[in-house]
Amino acid sequence: MIAALAAPSVPYPGAHALFTAMRPQLVQIPLLTAVAGTEPATHDAALPRPLEPTAVHGYVSTDGAGGVFVPQWAGLVDDAGGFWFTPGTSPAGRDMWGMVCKEPTRLEGDWWVCGMDVQPGGRL
Repeated sequence: MIAALAAPSVPYPGAHALFTAMRPQLVQIPLLTAVAGTEPATHDAALPRPLEPTAVHGYVSTDGAGGVFVPQWAGLVDDAGGFWFTPGTSPAGRDMWGMVCKEPTRLEGDWWVCGMDVQPGGRL
């Protein structure tokens, strides 16, 4: 237990670096039948086992209009931050498990990050 508490933490690489490293898996998520389309919004769309590590708890949220939120961190009560796929629009104002997306940063195409530091050295 003491060793775990004394172990050095890994420096945060920044959201852009995380997105770049995870991109091959992330781009598969909006194509999944359980996620794609205009079904009613859901906060608990389960990912298939190979994609579970891309999201906190292995779940993503959909907005009912093709948008997908892939959380990278989640608070104890009702907030989260992570990657958004929103075709043709910004995710600003959308729900992230209880926290509203403010000032999203475009990563690439329809992919955005919200609720995370983009630069290295910060925090999730």
